[in-house]
Amino acid sequence: MLLRPMLKQQRYRIGDSVASRSGTALFVVLLACVATGYSAGRGLAAEEAARTPQSAADRQYRACLDGAVVIHDNAHAAECKRLAERADSDRANCLAKLNLPKIYCDASYGPRDPAATCTLPDEVATVIDAELSHARFRCARTLKGEGEP
Repeated sequence: MLLRPMLKQQRYRIGDSVASRSGTALFVVLLACVATGYSAGRGLAAEEAARTPQSAADRQYRACLDGAVVIHDNAHAAECKRLAERADSDRANCLAKLNLPKIYCDASYGPRDPAATCTLPDEVATVIDAELSHARFRCARTLKGEGEP
């Protein structure tokens, strides 16, 4: 006669869940303390940096970065608007010229967000973000005096 060994069943103990909760609470409190200390330290550094006068090169670098960010944001907004207009145009074409059912055209060419903060497809967003990275690199090279702005 072949007997299977009985697995020892674990009993549920009330103390286990209490210990688990208190351990989690302790972790959250420690994490909050570390985050507060980190942000407080950064605040002092930011205040100190604001009091320190900037050189002309630092101001030029900051202006270069700000210009790059503005160009990036404008390109992102333009792509959002372009994709929204293209989706509307494709939907209208689907309804008018292709004579497909409205439910099909609505599902295939759904409305896109034309706002500047829309989510772009990865292939488009990657190109725009790469341009920003390249502009930041150019700003850094200009600060070091290695190239033209």
